[in-house]
Amino acid sequence: MDFIDIFFQKRNDYQSRAGSLKLKQEYKKFSKTVHLFLESEDDFEFYRHFLNKFYSGYKYYPYAQKGKQNVIKAYKEMDWDSYSRYRILFLVDKDYDDLLNRDFIKASNFFKTKYYSIENYLVNEKILISILNRVYNIKDETLQQEALDSFKASYQIFVKHILIVTACILIYRMEEKHINLEKLKMEKMFYFNGTQIEKLKYLEPNLHQSTMQDPTLPSSKKGKFTNKKLLEYILQSTGADDELINYKKILTNLRKVNEISEPKKVVRGKFELWFFFSFIESLENTLIKDLNNEIDNFNRTVSSDMKKPKYSRKYEINHKNVFDLLSSKVETPTDVKNFLKKNKRNGYISKIRNQILKITNTIEFNLRMKY
Repeated sequence: MDFIDIFFQKRNDYQSRAGSLKLKQEYKKFSKTVHLFLESEDDFEFYRHFLNKFYSGYKYYPYAQKGKQNVIKAYKEMDWDSYSRYRILFLVDKDYDDLLNRDFIKASNFFKTKYYSIENYLVNEKILISILNRVYNIKDETLQQEALDSFKASYQIFVKHILIVTACILIYRMEEKHINLEKLKMEKMFYFNGTQIEKLKYLEPNLHQSTMQDPTLPSSKKGKFTNKKLLEYILQSTGADDELINYKKILTNLRKVNEISEPKKVVRGKFELWFFFSFIESLENTLIKDLNNEIDNFNRTVSSDMKKPKYSRKYEINHKNVFDLLSSKVETPTDVKNFLKKNKRNGYISKIRNQILKITNTIEFNLRMKY
């Protein structure tokens, strides 16, 4: 084990111990509290709105563990003789666990997402409509449907290409080898032509260089080309070992992921969020821009009291605030609902049992004292 491995192991040990120590300080046996071990602070922002529907009147104590493995470690080290399982919940992302046949903790208070990660729950048609309504004040159903049709068409194209990327990533995950996915930038692989996403077109290095230097070609046109093939870009950007990869492995993994009916189960959530934000930006540059041009033309022909306001973004939605702004707009996912509902019910049953046991013990004590 090298220095870096030792460093991260010690950091993980500290993180899980810190969460357990806080739990010991904040847990009260008969109080209305729910204690949550989560991967990050963003996770709490995501789940908090669903917790409110099932744990009204409860106080929440989140323990951000800085990673999935720390959540698992905290669960395994928990002293269950001291705590109620139904008030201490553990929530993690699925990631590629099912595809890698990794062991899964099967416990009533341990939750793993149905999709790859919590980000995937934020990308859907209803959230898009909500953004059009609330952020851009576009309430016309015809315009909303036009945006939805474009969204669905582009999403299918995006999934088709990103599953190839997923097939490559799985090679390294299966071998438990290094691949830095944070360095994988979607804008280096895709661009939007209007509201339709397209894969960057590969040009041989010499042709690419001359194309980039062509003064007659607009920047928007130059942005459609790349001098790196997809596999070359993945390997160079992520620092992955090129000796591990071959087309036979890619095709095997691609068949595997294509057998899964819901792409959200295998498409990395951060990739989907990039697509979502980029699509919304494309709407601003096309649909919303065209609408505002029409409004400008109309306003030139009428008096000031008849002028229409233009469509504009009320506030910014980005990777930093997405959980704060969008989580409350998500309908409670079925898997989350079932998990919280089951634990709340089991906790209620456990509470009644404890009360009955307490009454029974009191009666037995009084009888012994009397006779």
